[in-house]
Amino acid sequence: MIVPLLFVAGAYVAGVESTTVLFIIVGYAHFLLGYIYRLRSRREPYVHLFLTPIVVLSLFALYFVYIGHVVPIFILTAIIFATHFSYDEFFLKGEQVSRWRALTLASFLGIDFFLSVGLVVPAYSQYLFASALALLVLMGVRILVGKENVSGAEKYLAFVGALLFLLAGLGSADIMLGAIVLLHCYNWYDWGHARAVEKKAVFPYWRDVGLTLSVFVAVFVLVRAELVPSLASLFSLNEYFYYYYPLAVAHIATSVRFGMLRG
Repeated sequence: MIVPLLFVAGAYVAGVESTTVLFIIVGYAHFLLGYIYRLRSRREPYVHLFLTPIVVLSLFALYFVYIGHVVPIFILTAIIFATHFSYDEFFLKGEQVSRWRALTLASFLGIDFFLSVGLVVPAYSQYLFASALALLVLMGVRILVGKENVSGAEKYLAFVGALLFLLAGLGSADIMLGAIVLLHCYNWYDWGHARAVEKKAVFPYWRDVGLTLSVFVAVFVLVRAELVPSLASLFSLNEYFYYYYPLAVAHIATSVRFGMLRG
């Protein structure tokens, strides 16, 4: 459990701006690497891999053009990502999502939802904070007295949920998303490394990781040097969500797995 603690503590110390810029860069690289690997695997229909992102990005474009309110998109994306984050933890640990385990997963989503809404609707933050606490207690009860053996993913989600609650309690709810995005990317890098070791392909794997990260680090540096001002909005704290959120949801939509669910 030391890794999530380090990520959350690091995000808290770094502050909102640094954490946001870092998760934007790493997130873009994560989307690109995941997409490249799915194309290489040839296990998924190309129609799905190409059509799904087009549909998602088109829907976001229509929303921003004709409606434009960012708050609903922030809340929607936060919930979709929390679902992706928690569901992937079961995958990374080789566990299935049973009905009892789904209770823990749903509680984690609820905590993320209430804390995220509290960030953008501060007038009701105390009630939302209390609701998140109630769900955190529910997760604890499930882990302590649940009928089914508690999985590693459940313990992990409960710990991360407690850390997010702590961040909100410290008045730093605005770095929650950045902290868990970076944690999510780290978990995938770590899992990918373990797979690469099994396949004796460590160098090609980290070469791909390095290349995808380098692309967006380079773009960021060029933007900061004002050499490509047309791309500045990709990293702007006031505008990045117009690009990052649609790409994040498109990434998640192309990586849905249903085979881990069981009764």
